[in-house]
Amino acid sequence: MPKPSDLLQGTLDLLILKTLSREALHGWGIAKRAEFARTIAERSVSGREAASKWAEARASIGNRTECSAYGGLSLSPQLGYLPIGRDPNSGLWEFSHLQTGEPAERGADGKLILKESTGLVFVLLPGGTFTMGAQKGHPEGPNYDPDSEPDEGPPREVKLSPFFLSKYEMTQGQWLRFTGTNPSRYDPLMYFNSWNAKGEPGDLIHPVEQVSWDDCTAMLERLGLRLPREAQWEYGARAGTTTAWWCGNEVESIIGAGNLADRYARENGGDWPNWEDWSDGNTSHARVGSFLPNAFGLHDVIGNVMEWCQDLYSLGTSDRVHRDGPFNQHHCAARSASRETLQPEYRDAGLGLRPARAITP
Repeated sequence: MPKPSDLLQGTLDLLILKTLSREALHGWGIAKRAEFARTIAERSVSGREAASKWAEARASIGNRTECSAYGGLSLSPQLGYLPIGRDPNSGLWEFSHLQTGEPAERGADGKLILKESTGLVFVLLPGGTFTMGAQKGHPEGPNYDPDSEPDEGPPREVKLSPFFLSKYEMTQGQWLRFTGTNPSRYDPLMYFNSWNAKGEPGDLIHPVEQVSWDDCTAMLERLGLRLPREAQWEYGARAGTTTAWWCGNEVESIIGAGNLADRYARENGGDWPNWEDWSDGNTSHARVGSFLPNAFGLHDVIGNVMEWCQDLYSLGTSDRVHRDGPFNQHHCAARSASRETLQPEYRDAGLGLRPARAITP
């Protein structure tokens, strides 16, 4: 009979082999970059199918009656992106990012079918003016929030041009395909336990985490992407609302809309200092898109993982801002106006990203 130490060594050897296989199959070396550059124009804009999809998208986006939110926006075809139609609920156009995986597809119900191989999905957010921040001094004033902090105010009007923002937090599969590594603590290759009420094992549709601001900025630059500015993140998270969360001012409105520290996690190994008195069925982060979207069709802007933004927290510091609360904190951290700061090299199992991109003229 094999010794326990032999079994352990065999398991470790298997994990090492799988890890090496991952790194060999994934990552963007010279050959893969050259192949992508050679084919991307035809796949995304100039091929017959791509050109047809872009013609449909441009006509729809520019039609003030059909897509009034865009105000007649004239959008040129974006190299590396493929239109996948309007979200049936938000009415906004969505696009597959071909460099990070396979194009997303819609099911019969209009919802996107997510796979480990699916690339980033970007929502074209309309430009507009919104009230950013929060205050707790005047209940009848703009963006009143009794839990707001001094650095969130005063509320002020911010005007934004249309831009692309990822519909979901970036997944482990997307990061792995481009970099060849998965830095996440809850990597399904290394973390065997099921951690939700359905008994599902982890997979690469979960958000990538344990990524620093420096990691994210360097990787996204190679993809022609960037972290959102704070104003862009909050505009997307609010989706036209002025309440504490896009779903309302009552804490209970979060049920079904976000993954936070809750009763289920507390009863199944989560040692959190604060927790909600409901069960969302997860002890750590959930698959992206598991919870309800807001009016822009964005998922997980409440809970799951914290998300880096471009901005410095203030002049005279190197600290960078992150938005949203992670799965192991309670509702206050996940308010639309909540902002926290960390050193750019900091990594955490509850810290990920949601990529953004400006429109190419």
